[in-house]
Amino acid sequence: MRVIHQIITGMALALIAASAFAAVTQTPIERQQQLLNNPSQQRMQQRMQSDDRLHQRQLEQDQKFSQQQQQLRLRSQSLNDQQRLQQNQLNNNQQILQQKLNQRP
Repeated sequence: MRVIHQIITGMALALIAASAFAAVTQTPIERQQQLLNNPSQQRMQQRMQSDDRLHQRQLEQDQKFSQQQQQLRLRSQSLNDQQRLQQNQLNNNQQILQQKLNQRP
């Protein structure tokens, strides 16, 4: 009985040593491939890729929104400048007319 126990213990130790040696001798590519073959790892990888795509879309939308806001500000500024110019022209014309009216006898 004791011999069988020692044999089983020896085999278990040999398996542990062999798996540790195999893990050490695996190349990074083999370890990565082994991880990618793991279904939970695949799901996590897919989730990360999906999150990356979502983040990229959000960045693009933010950039587009920012550009639209900038265009609206420029348009508003342009309209305000145009309105101010027209008001100044009207005021100038009114002053000229008033001066001409005052010069008449």
